[in-house]
Amino acid sequence: MWNETVEVPQGAFRDHIPIYDREVVRELVANALVHRVYTTQGDIFVSLYADRLDVHSPGPLPPGVTPSNILHQRKRRNEALARLFHDLHLMEGEGTGYDRMYDVLLSSGRPAPEVREGPDRVEVTVRGLDLDRRALRVIAAAAQRAPLRERERIVLGLLARGGPMTRAEIASALELPSASAVGPWEGTLIDRGLAVAVGRAAGQRLKVNPKLLRDAGAKATTTLTDIQNHRLRELVRTDVETFPGSQIGEIIERVGPEIPRHRVQRQLAVLREQRTVRMEGDRSTARYYPGP
Repeated sequence: MWNETVEVPQGAFRDHIPIYDREVVRELVANALVHRVYTTQGDIFVSLYADRLDVHSPGPLPPGVTPSNILHQRKRRNEALARLFHDLHLMEGEGTGYDRMYDVLLSSGRPAPEVREGPDRVEVTVRGLDLDRRALRVIAAAAQRAPLRERERIVLGLLARGGPMTRAEIASALELPSASAVGPWEGTLIDRGLAVAVGRAAGQRLKVNPKLLRDAGAKATTTLTDIQNHRLRELVRTDVETFPGSQIGEIIERVGPEIPRHRVQRQLAVLREQRTVRMEGDRSTARYYPGP
């Protein structure tokens, strides 16, 4: 069961991608053994389901570590065990285990591990069958162009799976403190033509270079996620004129559900400043009408 693979076409050949990568399984189990609370009764459980792998460890996360910062915190609960496991090549170096898991999972077209903490237990889930073949082909094509650093593979994997993202959204996905911290992770993806930036200022979004998508043979879908602001503003204005008295959720549903809510809110604010659209009601019940 551990050795099952998914067959993925790669040109004239076929690759067999493991459903559960050996490195990821090893790192999950090693972390559960090294960082568990040995003064608390309980067992470590490794549960294999049809679509996921769960690893449960008794006790909370080490002090200062939370599910939202686990990718960056460097804490060891059992120093001697951690050193022993590292020297025996059973786990990565200090604080690099989750980096490696993110790299392996995202660069193979899978989502990042999910970490949950309860009052007396930590649970980590890896989705084995949630494989994005398009993202997998993009990473493979990018690797053929030039060597990628671990962090660059992680960011490119995020963009290949999730589509265009602002740096704030990337920071949230990677548990970084702010959008300004994305730079070292983004690296030289734009300089080498693997990613492109669309838009300006805080609304700027990164996405996989369309040329790389073509080279990878990945089917690109046309969406409104990276529509320019002036075009989005015109769509919103037309929608309000056609359907006066609409709430923002209704406008988004008609204009494009894939467009982030904050972008539509911003354009509604601009239209109100221009006195092209007016708002009635408070924020939670606001409805929009044409006119000043």
